[in-house]
Amino acid sequence: MEKQVFQKVSYRAVENSQRNTNVIAFKDTGTLIVSEEGLEFQGKKGKIKITNIQRVLYDRQRMDLGNSSVKIECQDGRSALLADGRWLGWKGMFGGTQDIYRAIAGFVYR
Repeated sequence: MEKQVFQKVSYRAVENSQRNTNVIAFKDTGTLIVSEEGLEFQGKKGKIKITNIQRVLYDRQRMDLGNSSVKIECQDGRSALLADGRWLGWKGMFGGTQDIYRAIAGFVYR
């Protein structure tokens, strides 16, 4: 698998209590790297390795009905949301977030 790098990606961890009530769309922005080693998000607030992925979904989330997000569900019950943050988030509506989904799904479901 060839390494794929996505710039200006928006990230938010999803807590059980926040699943449908959090009004903050995303908590950090940065670079997402998808490679043979896994997924790594390098944001302004630090690095996060995303491992043990159980399922990847591409869908609209309740907090942002205009844009779709990539939802990653891990085996330990943690979840995260990712979206293309370029063009102030508008790039996601024109296929950017779907490109992120395809790269992650290609890694997870290979």
